[in-house]
Amino acid sequence: MKIFILAFILTSCFSKATLEELQGPDIDNNGVRDDIDEFIDSIDDRNDEYKQALRDYAYFGRESFKYDDNKEESRKNSYRMAWAYECISLQNDELYDPEILPKIQEYNQVDRAARKKLDVEWKKVKLTEDRSDDKLVVEKSHKILGAINEKYKTVLREKEELFKRYHYINDSISKLLTNTSSRKKSFRLHDQHFGGSMVISSRDKKRVCGFRKRGYL
Repeated sequence: MKIFILAFILTSCFSKATLEELQGPDIDNNGVRDDIDEFIDSIDDRNDEYKQALRDYAYFGRESFKYDDNKEESRKNSYRMAWAYECISLQNDELYDPEILPKIQEYNQVDRAARKKLDVEWKKVKLTEDRSDDKLVVEKSHKILGAINEKYKTVLREKEELFKRYHYINDSISKLLTNTSSRKKSFRLHDQHFGGSMVISSRDKKRVCGFRKRGYL
């Protein structure tokens, strides 16, 4: 009898979670798990279009649990998640203060140009035993890039704050999607199925956003 009870407990512990358990409750039947819906509703500083992009990502994240045993469908679903994620990124770009955004773009151009010049200098560095040339270029790099960062420090501070908020929201949804061991296991499998061959390159919000709404399932 004891052996039977032990066998039952072990079987229960290691049995595969059902699809219903993996996906979780969705009372309003909008394809997004209720706890994630509640979290998205609690975000008070984002517009409806942004929240819809988050729901699209959560929707395809929930859908992914259907495809544990179907590599091809899992890849397709990962592609849809990538589109939704790109839409979220584009929405975040619009949240910058209109006066700050051009300065961020200016900073990016100045920083890239400086790094490009320094990269040319690095390629000219001759390897010496005391690495004196290395040290000179390192010091010069720190000085030039430090001066650029100092000039744009207000801009960078706002960019960093928005970046933190952006990642907090995305990380919270990802953690909710994988908040049980069964879900984590399924998501890892989903990631393995996605080879990363399909890369989102469009910066056209009209094309990228509303992916689910337009029926690309």
